[in-house]
Amino acid sequence: MACSEWETKIDPYIDSELDAADAASFGSHLNSCPECAAEALGRMKLKRAVQSAGHAHFASTEFRTRIRSQVRGRSSSTPRTAWLAFGLATVMLIFFAVGAARFSVRRSQTRQVVAEITDIHTSNLATANPVDVVSSDRHTVKPWFQGKIPFAFNLPELEGTDYTLVGGRMVFLEREPSAMLVYKRGAHIISVFIAQERFPLDRLDSPYLSSSFHIESWRKGQLRYCVITDADPHEVQPLVALLKSAAKG
Repeated sequence: MACSEWETKIDPYIDSELDAADAASFGSHLNSCPECAAEALGRMKLKRAVQSAGHAHFASTEFRTRIRSQVRGRSSSTPRTAWLAFGLATVMLIFFAVGAARFSVRRSQTRQVVAEITDIHTSNLATANPVDVVSSDRHTVKPWFQGKIPFAFNLPELEGTDYTLVGGRMVFLEREPSAMLVYKRGAHIISVFIAQERFPLDRLDSPYLSSSFHIESWRKGQLRYCVITDADPHEVQPLVALLKSAAKG
């Protein structure tokens, strides 16, 4: 059961109808309230099921072609070359404008996700309880996420490496329920985020530096992985390789 004071914000949050301040505030609340997080996840699943059902039936290519042919057959035979040229030019302008707008939105989404990841990682560095499930055993941490996020993932075996699994927690990134794993190597904390592929980080498939943090992202199947740490990049690569190898299993 969601908190009474936050319940009315769940649907506007999912539909991206909250302003930036309210969305950030509610996102922070979701990361610390299992009840509201579970309610938001349930409503998100329902919304996607409805959207999927709405797209289940659509006109076939043959049907659309037949209708277009009938419309063309009934249209006037008056010369219309100039109008067609004008229409084509208009369509091309719209096409390029839409493409530019989508690129701008995608770039803005990438910056926003980088900011969210950086904020969560930074906050975890300052808290005494950075994870909700505390364990160095991957067979304990992985099952803890079942029912909390809408996907499954694999974690690597760390025996014989310099890395230690601290634990994990469920977080929301871009309003998507995601997994966060916390690893440690020496004095350095390494945060690993795993989310579904709609996670807008396709521009970060190569190493990225933001606010003195090393960020590296890649995708595997339907999942997006993102690593952030203040450690030197070469100190992270063995863990990245282990994560990529585990994801193949």
